[in-house]
Amino acid sequence: MTFVFDKRHLRARRAERGSHPITTIADLARDRHGIAPIGLPEVIAERIRLQVLGGATSIDATARSMDLSVRTLQRELNRQGTDFRTMVNAARARRAEELLRGSTASITAISTDLGYSSPANFARAFRNATGLGPTDFRAAG
Repeated sequence: MTFVFDKRHLRARRAERGSHPITTIADLARDRHGIAPIGLPEVIAERIRLQVLGGATSIDATARSMDLSVRTLQRELNRQGTDFRTMVNAARARRAEELLRGSTASITAISTDLGYSSPANFARAFRNATGLGPTDFRAAG
């Protein structure tokens, strides 16, 4: 098996976060294949995923990026049977699963990368989303 990485991905830095962002094979595959969202829920989920990668999420930024008002975005999410916070928590949990499976980064580094205020808050949120703590999830995977 051979892995080929584009140098710009390996050298990429986020201005507002630490100088060593965590990148997984899934990140590179999504970038390489340009996987595009299909409908509005997928577009919203992708915008949130990109914000999670940046370390900070907000409904204002999501609405602005879609040229919608916050209230219109909230209405659209309500029509889909969800809300912004639920989607953010799901995106953070999915990202945490990717990082726990696809990297050797510490739980503390992952919690910081995902924007949690402490590893304990991250572990609690992850356990609520998956039923397992981050250490147990990594050991099982």
